[in-house]
Formats: sequence, structure tokens, C-alpha cells
Amino acid sequence: MEVKKAERAADIFLFILPQKELENTPSRKAGVSAEVEAEQRAVGCELIMDTGVLLSLPMICMSRAQVLLHRFFYRRSLTEFDVRAVAVAVLFLATKLEESPTKLRQVILTYQRVALRRAGYESPSADLPSIDVGSGAYFTVKDAIIEVERTALLELSFLMFVEHPHKYVLLFCRLLFPARDWKEISSLAHASWALVNDSLRSTLCCRFPAHVIATAAVYLAIRKLKMPFTALEWWRLFDTETEELIEVCKGIADAVNMRKPVYKELCKDGVALPAELRYTSRRKDISGSESSSDSEPSRRKEKEKKRKTDKSDKKAKKEKKPKDKKEKDKKRRRRSSSSSSESSDRDREKRYKREKDRDRDRDRRDSSRDRDRDRRDKKKDKRDRDRRDRRDRSRERDREKDHHRDRTRRRR
Repeated sequence: MEVKKAERAADIFLFILPQKELENTPSRKAGVSAEVEAEQRAVGCELIMDTGVLLSLPMICMSRAQVLLHRFFYRRSLTEFDVRAVAVAVLFLATKLEESPTKLRQVILTYQRVALRRAGYESPSADLPSIDVGSGAYFTVKDAIIEVERTALLELSFLMFVEHPHKYVLLFCRLLFPARDWKEISSLAHASWALVNDSLRSTLCCRFPAHVIATAAVYLAIRKLKMPFTALEWWRLFDTETEELIEVCKGIADAVNMRKPVYKELCKDGVALPAELRYTSRRKDISGSESSSDSEPSRRKEKEKKRKTDKSDKKAKKEKKPKDKKEKDKKRRRRSSSSSSESSDRDREKRYKREKDRDRDRDRRDSSRDRDRDRRDKKKDKRDRDRRDRRDRSRERDREKDHHRDRTRRRR
């Protein structure tokens, strides 16, 4: 009985849920089918990966964010919280937990770039429409993400601990093939690592412990690479039952072979990102004019036209010849004649100042040299004096010693 209680406590700490909670999720109760829920979870995981790669975050940070996303949707429904808002908030929370802090502004702007790419904008990042950081829309986005972050902390009871399967993958590869070099095992480790990353798109992290997922990933990688391995039921050494191994392998295979997930707007009255950051595919209206998301390219064309007209105006001004050229030349000569006398006086004053500054600098240099010479001489005299005093003292000591020696001899 005590063993079962301890196992249940460990499962709660690692957030491994029983079968009833896995089947009766809040989204299913709200009328969302199992397939749609799995697809939207995969959408959130892909969004976390794309945003994390652009932010140069470590893989552990992104995997923690995906696990937190799955845990959150076992407590709240997809109709209450938009999956994209939860993905951004959970990634921001994971950056704090994994000690790779990133500013929320940077996370929001990077997510916006990812959303625009998915919406069909293929222009370079400099030409992408961006949200103004000082605008009201930015602060509404920020408030929505902070609200989701707080809700996630409260719903998960601040249990943020995540045991990653990645650490077990490298350990198991070493234990299974101890005689081989690391170069030979690296292909197996890379394949297992990729399978573990793919497994995060599914709910395996909430159904099985990390060491079971790592064991199944290594097993599938050995089968995939066709490595010669004759040990029977070696997974039992890593505390994994055959039934668990088969179930996890099926889950990883489903996650790998899953078709590209498509976002569906299920959250209509709950917490979601505002319209400035909810991009859909680029399309035209019935009247033939482009939608509001396509207004940016037309603005670019207008700017290019203005640049061209400005350049042509400048060229025309250069080509025009000045009127009354002779009068202008006369005025120029008068100015030069009047300014020549003034310039000569200025030149004299400048020369005088230069010479004066030169003499001053020379005097300073000479005085500094004399000062340095005097210092050197004083130091030398002091050194000689000290040396003489030392020599005289040593001579006096020697005399006293000799005198003392003579007196002792006489007494004897």
C-alpha cells in the first residue's frame, strides 16, 4: 500500500496522469474531438519550435515549453485559451525556468515574424509589417500573454519540474554499446535524439516517464539504422515493460508520420491574441482588392515611385544652367578681393599664435627636463649618502668587535 502511495506521489510530481484524465480532457468536454485536439496541440508545439529556433534558445528550453503546453491543456480547454497565445506564454515562461532569459518584446516580435511567414509573406524580414512597440496593440498582446502565464502557473500548482528524456538517450547509448567508439554511436544518438524531439508533439510526456520514452526512442533508432544487437529484452534493464515500450513506439511513430497540422480558431470568447497578431493566409476580396494584410506591398510600391520622382527632379535641377552668369562671376570676384585682405590678417594672427604656442611648449618641455634632472640628481645624492652611512656603520661595528676580542685575550 505504501509503495503504491509513493508511486502515485511520484506520478503527481512528474505530472503523469491516469487514464481517466487522459481521456476526459477539458477540450473533449467542451465538444472538441480527439483528432482536432491532437492537431491543435501539434500546432502549438511547432510554433514553439519555430520561435525558439529564431530566438537561438537551447533545445531543453523548447522541450520544457512543449511539455508545459500539454500539461496546461489537461487543465484548461482549447475553447477558453487560444493555442497560439498559450504557446507564446509557455515559451516565455520556459526561458525563465531554464535560465536563458529573453525579453517578452523579443518573443512577441519573433512570434509575429513566424506567423507572417506562415501566412504567406515571403519577402525579407526588413519588409515584413511589424507591430509598433509603443502602440496600444502591443500592450494588449503583452497583457494577454502575461495573463496566460499566470493562469498556467496557477492551474499547474507551480509544479514546473520536467524530466527530459534527452539525458537518458546518451546514457543508454553508452551502456548498450560500451566497446564501440563515440563516433560509431553518434549516428544512433542523433537518430534517438530526433525521435525524442518528435515525441514532444504528442501527449507521451504526460503518459509515461522520461526513461521509458528514451528507451523507446533508442529501440526505434536501432531498428531504423539496422544495427547488429543480439541482447534479448534489454529494455527491462532500464525499468521498461514490453507493453509500455510497444505503446510508446506507436505514439512516436504516429507523431513522426503526422501530417502538417493546420490551425483552427476554436477560442472565440476566451483569451486569445488580438487581431494584429492573428494572421491568416493572404487572399483577395470579392471586389478584387487585397485584404488589410496585403496593404503593405502597395505602400512599398508608392514609396518606390516617390523615390524615382525625387531622383528625376534632382537631375533636372542639375541640368538647368544658371541665369546671368556674368553677373554672378563679378560678384564672386568682388567677394574674393575683399576677403583677400581679411584673410592675410587672419593668417598673420594664426602664425603669431602658432609661434607663441610653440615657444610655450618648448619652455614647458625644458622646464620639465630640468625638473626631472634635478629629481634624478637628488635621488642619486641620497643613494650615495645612504651607502656611505652604511659603510661607516659597518666599520664601527668591526672596530668594536676587534676591541672586544683584544680585551678578552688580555684578561686570559
